[in-house]
Amino acid sequence: MTDLLVKLLNLLRTPSDVPKAWETYHILCIITAIVMAVVLVKLFANCSDATARVLTFAFWLIMAALELLKQFSSSASVAGGEIVFSYNWQNIPFQFCSTPLYILPLVFILKDGKVRDAAIMFLISFSTVAGITVFLTPETVYSTSAFLNVQTMVHHGIQIFFGIYLAFRYRRKMTLKNFIGCSVLFLILSGVALYLNVWIYENYRTAVDLFFISPYNRYLPPALKGMGIEDLRYEEFLSGFLGGFIALSGILTLIMKGFTLIGKNESK
Repeated sequence: MTDLLVKLLNLLRTPSDVPKAWETYHILCIITAIVMAVVLVKLFANCSDATARVLTFAFWLIMAALELLKQFSSSASVAGGEIVFSYNWQNIPFQFCSTPLYILPLVFILKDGKVRDAAIMFLISFSTVAGITVFLTPETVYSTSAFLNVQTMVHHGIQIFFGIYLAFRYRRKMTLKNFIGCSVLFLILSGVALYLNVWIYENYRTAVDLFFISPYNRYLPPALKGMGIEDLRYEEFLSGFLGGFIALSGILTLIMKGFTLIGKNESK
């Protein structure tokens, strides 16, 4: 078993050149995400709720399996021919783009109701915004690891094309009431992330930046740099960041709602 794990670890750590934005690999990932969105909408926009749950489970399984491999790759090392684990808190899977790992199960497990509706709306809006942001600025996630370059684009690609699919499949759930519900869910998740930022720092003296809202290590995505946000007091930054994300997700929801109204597919 140890030999197998060592081989797996070496495979996961196969080096590669760092891909560049808007070159071959990046463009192929964008095209793949678009094609997947079109295929899912064409084939499954009018499927039964049971089929939609199976699809949700399938894509969650892909994301979860890749995340487990990512955690293994970042935490394991070989010492004396044995696999040794030392967890790297910087890779804790609770960044904003990790939330589908916890929200997708609510969609395929729960019965229809307010919580499931909020989860579906969250994946349509907040999760899709996060995926699009990474696809537009991939230099923030590309690395010298071939596996990680594949994992990150598959993960964020699923966020985009599955979010678009859900918008068509559950068009009638795209209401103001459900958007308020998913915004509450977003704030709850942000609260958990903030707590983890503080707890990890106080217990391990490691400044992680979950959801980009750490009070210890303020990191801004490239799209937000140079806007004076760095100079805000933390309370102003936090409220502005969360409020801005809610507004951006709301705008995307309205855009996708418009596309679903234009389309011929009726969702249930």
